[in-house]
Amino acid sequence: MSLGKKLFSFQGRLRRRDWWVLSLLLVVMQWVVSSLALGVTGGVMGGAWGGGWGGAWGPSMMFQDGSGFGAVMQRVLLIQVVTAVLFLWPSVAVSVKRLHDRNHTGWWLLLPYALGCARGFLMFAAFSRFGGGGFGQGYGMMGGGWRGQWGMMGGQWRGMESHWGYPLTGFGGLHLGLGLAFVIVALWLLIELGFLDGTQGPNRFGLSPKGIGESAA
Repeated sequence: MSLGKKLFSFQGRLRRRDWWVLSLLLVVMQWVVSSLALGVTGGVMGGAWGGGWGGAWGPSMMFQDGSGFGAVMQRVLLIQVVTAVLFLWPSVAVSVKRLHDRNHTGWWLLLPYALGCARGFLMFAAFSRFGGGGFGQGYGMMGGGWRGQWGMMGGQWRGMESHWGYPLTGFGGLHLGLGLAFVIVALWLLIELGFLDGTQGPNRFGLSPKGIGESAA
């Protein structure tokens, strides 16, 4: 199978080694594109980012009262979504063919993508609540470094409830539940795609990518 078919075709099977190589290559390429986009956006956003990528997590990531945090994180999420869409086709094609090698339908990939989209939508909605200073005085934690704080939570779960604007038993509980479900499904897929061997010989999706059983077929 040619490199083009490995990256863009949904037909056939892909062996474990090729899945690892191509998946890691796509992850690195996506990270590079996303980082460059964040760097350019950081320069445009001026005060909220403190004038560029170099100080993203330093003393000037946001205004000291935290007023820029919601807008910053919404833009970060949007950039991540755009870069993910750019690499969606080859990422899905590679994993579909690896599922075929395991004799599974590629439709199983809908599950992690659906969970990820739902969780991303909730995160975007939550960040929109921060608005103008919604994060509050004292949550410009990036302004003075972490210094013992647990990021935006301030080291306390109640920080999520009071500053995200919903209790953990309601909207926040749904967000955490989706996150947990996504982690479980992602771990299952990682084991299936990256560690378990494919069908020995032909299966319903085609011949073995290792050439096993071709003479018999």
